[in-house]
Amino acid sequence: MRIATGSLIESLGPFADLDGVAQASFTTKKDISPLPIPRLPAGRMDRGSILEIDAHGEYSSLTGASLGLGLHLGTYDDASGSVPAIVTDIVLAAITTGTTPAAWYWRILAKYKCIKTGSSGQIKGGAILFLGTSLTAMTPSPLPITAGARVVAINTTVENRIGVSASWGASSASNTIQTYAIDATIKN
Repeated sequence: MRIATGSLIESLGPFADLDGVAQASFTTKKDISPLPIPRLPAGRMDRGSILEIDAHGEYSSLTGASLGLGLHLGTYDDASGSVPAIVTDIVLAAITTGTTPAAWYWRILAKYKCIKTGSSGQIKGGAILFLGTSLTAMTPSPLPITAGARVVAINTTVENRIGVSASWGASSASNTIQTYAIDATIKN
């Protein structure tokens, strides 16, 4: 949405008022966002629009567990009990956890520019994953790890929901992950 020749920074709601539920014992990638998840309305992105996403939470696991953690575009109808559907990964990290992490913090900061609009639109950018390596230390890692994966397909003619996804390499009650919040803004 443009106002004359100026630009607009818009926070994308709706906004979850509670932390996401701690999720455990799953191996298939699924949404782990607090509900409801941010909505990017159809037609809101123009060429040059900037999409910024900030998500954070905590994880616990067995030593050396495999964790997939990322951001996604999807669908969600805000109905009570419905589950967000993952359509496209924006960015996805493959992680091997440290020695018995317990409530270690994680954060993903992402920034993407719209380079093409329409049903076969594209955004280009990347993210930084800050992964807790203890309760008091973190390691930053760039995402994605290949240049080609920095371009992501997006249909800008339909509503897109922005969420956090995760999957564990093995099912264990000790492998848990939780998202505290996900914030998204668009700059036009």
